Amino acid sequence: MSRTSSALLWDPAARHLSLVGDFDAASASGLACLLAGVADGRVEGLRLDLSSVDFMDAAGASALVGVARAAAARGVRLSLEELPPHLARLLRLTGDDRILDALTTDALAGS
Repeated sequence: MSRTSSALLWDPAARHLSLVGDFDAASASGLACLLAGVADGRVEGLRLDLSSVDFMDAAGASALVGVARAAAARGVRLSLEELPPHLARLLRLTGDDRILDALTTDALAGS
């Protein structure tokens, strides 16, 4: 069963969004819509905290890539923060780590 909850937390320098729960095929489109709406070009940066992501499948990883592309197209710097080891491994296995590294700031630093 998919459970997706997220919180939008404001930071004075940039928007900060913490993702909590599971991000799979059932929730990936909602995640992509939510983040694409946040990366609307009215801010210079968006920080995405992934420390509380319990599970993500290839569809969730693909949604992250879509969000990174949308942010880059709008001139918004996207920073992925607190990437858990299981998520870093998934991104390496799918090859999305290279795409995200090119599109984000410090995307996979330390993973």
